[in-house]
Amino acid sequence: MKKIEQYSKRDPQTMVDQFKQAISAKPDGIVITGHPGKAEFVTLVDQAEEKGIIVTSGDNTFPATGAQA
Repeated sequence: MKKIEQYSKRDPQTMVDQFKQAISAKPDGIVITGHPGKAEFVTLVDQAEEKGIIVTSGDNTFPATGAQA
């Protein structure tokens, strides 16, 4: 198993861009620790899950998805 960490410095656009990169890498799972709160991010979580990628959230509750801390 390989773990890749990404740091956004809490920049919302960076968070979105990094999540898109993560989906493109076709991982087994993605852990969200912080989020920009944008509707686009919810869409990205849905896209990841549709591709069979497990998405979970740590240290926060991610609104409007099943991903919770």
